[in-house]
Amino acid sequence: MKKLKEKFNKSFGAENSNKSGFTLVELIIAVSLLAVVAVTCGMLMSSATNIWSSTDSRERLQYKSTAAQVFLKEYLSDCAAYCDDTIVSNVYDGEGNLTGSSSAYHIFVIKRNDEDLKYLYDFYYDTDEADSDAGATLYLTKTKLKIDPNTGSMVRDSAALENATQPLATGIRSISTQTELYRTANGVDYANNVKLIVTISNSKKQYTKSNLIALRSNPIYVAEKSGANETIADTLIEKYYGVISGVRDMAGQAATATTEATTAEGG
Repeated sequence: MKKLKEKFNKSFGAENSNKSGFTLVELIIAVSLLAVVAVTCGMLMSSATNIWSSTDSRERLQYKSTAAQVFLKEYLSDCAAYCDDTIVSNVYDGEGNLTGSSSAYHIFVIKRNDEDLKYLYDFYYDTDEADSDAGATLYLTKTKLKIDPNTGSMVRDSAALENATQPLATGIRSISTQTELYRTANGVDYANNVKLIVTISNSKKQYTKSNLIALRSNPIYVAEKSGANETIADTLIEKYYGVISGVRDMAGQAATATTEATTAEGG
């Protein structure tokens, strides 16, 4: 028993009592330094994540805005006629009772090539929806045009077109135009160019992009705003058909026109 006790003391007792180790103060300092390093690393990672998220969010907005601009530019740059207006329409319930109104911004386009002269293209978004957190969706609707056999005038065909409406962009906050135009002696307005301004937003950021579009064919433009019942589109169709049918002189040529440079703003 005595030998066992001596052996134990030799292994774990006095001979090992002077060996150095970590003191409590040293452990506290080490833990504190480790905590500082961990917090600093966490802050750097959080900052990097926020920067990446912000950059990614802005790039997404730029992409959406560019996509909307590209679609509109494609149709406007070589169009035969166009106009824009914020249109207020009445809303009725299933029984035909008036329940309120809705507001939407429209850009109506008639393209120049022969095939597309048969259609009216309507780019639009709900302006009430644009004030929501998610923004509005920009849509394109294609409506067939026809000659009314009774009046001989060009009108919109009420027959539905397959896949006539398609969404183009989301998060729309606003779209507006600034059109440089001139009026000919026969009272028809023609556009030289249009500045297109698109604002898109999400929950984090808002992005505005403007683009000056040269209107190569000097399209017919309707400067008078109706504000109701889409009558501006019918006015556009009427003016356009009047010009191409010879009722009015096709005066896209400025040589015979008395020009008055003006700017019409829409949106």
